[in-house]
Amino acid sequence: MNKLTTLLLALCIFAGSAAAQTLAFIKDGVALPNNAEFTVSKTTYDEFGGLVLESGLSLQNLTGEKVQTTALQRVEIAPPSEDYGILNFCFDRCQEGNQDRMQTKELTAHQLMTPPEFHLCYFPYDEKYYQVKVRYEVIPEGGEPVAVTVTYDFNADSGTGIKAISKDDVVAFQEGNHLKFKFDVDYSSLQLDVYSILGNRLINKVLNGSKGEYALPLNLNRGIYVWSLKIDGKVLITRKIIIR
Repeated sequence: MNKLTTLLLALCIFAGSAAAQTLAFIKDGVALPNNAEFTVSKTTYDEFGGLVLESGLSLQNLTGEKVQTTALQRVEIAPPSEDYGILNFCFDRCQEGNQDRMQTKELTAHQLMTPPEFHLCYFPYDEKYYQVKVRYEVIPEGGEPVAVTVTYDFNADSGTGIKAISKDDVVAFQEGNHLKFKFDVDYSSLQLDVYSILGNRLINKVLNGSKGEYALPLNLNRGIYVWSLKIDGKVLITRKIIIR
């Protein structure tokens, strides 16, 4: 085999490899190999101040062409119920839920999708420790699928180190068009935040005393709201409530 033949063979092999690798999952600035697996066990905070286990994944189109792409969320180990936590899957749109998902969209040439546009994560609740395992797969039209498996391991060492508040310690309820809270906790001072479902903060209030009641001085429209309690900026509990 002469040098020219060897060079042409090498170029063909390279071209074949490049064609097979249309998309790549990116983590910490590095492209992951196909079928990579890793575990996430440290929580951070979302924009509402709630606990979240972030996959840290981005997605990149490695080609100079538009690519029609299908993204899949395959739940291999789901939490027993949504009282434990909930998965978030954002590709063409954002969907919450602990079931398999499929979305399709067109990626532009060399497009790098990052959060919040491309967002894969798990929101755990309180002390509901559990391992959730998800396989994410992206399939470019006419190309080879690429996959990564993420285990979201929420355990006693994942949280903030602050004693959690259970749903029985704080009760939120509707009274007319108002939202009221009854609380009985082990903290003498807590920060209450209430948000609209769009993420607009409606109230920021310090609750003094470990036991008492508080009513929002607002008439709320019908809809979904999110409230959280914090201490020293760290979230103890986050919940949603529907005002009817």
